[in-house]
Amino acid sequence: MPEVVPDDVPWFQFESWTVGLVRRGVAAMAAAESNGATADNLLLAALQHSRVEMLKLKAETEKVTRDLDHLRRERLLPDAAVTDRAARYEAHLSRQLAQALHELQRLQAARQGDPGSPPVVVDVTVSGDGRG
Repeated sequence: MPEVVPDDVPWFQFESWTVGLVRRGVAAMAAAESNGATADNLLLAALQHSRVEMLKLKAETEKVTRDLDHLRRERLLPDAAVTDRAARYEAHLSRQLAQALHELQRLQAARQGDPGSPPVVVDVTVSGDGRG
């Protein structure tokens, strides 16, 4: 259709589109159809096709957004085994810190000349699963 777009320029690269050129192009395509389609029918079909494609893309966007939210929530907290291990390590470190603090207090009291005072805190560590 050289009356619409020059033959040496592909349609997708043509940058001088006007409403009149689009209408002439649609009319030329309708005339080329063997089933007697009109320009209005082609425009309506293109509009319906665009709506269907838009709905598909919107649904796909929502699905991807849901999937991303799901993955984000999955990665927010580690699984139960990792959390239990971290809690055990934290409890172990907390006990060690308390013991070190009490030992420091005892050493400071001894340096200040109070070597005979009994410890204010008694450190007790129990290990095992408690079944036996």
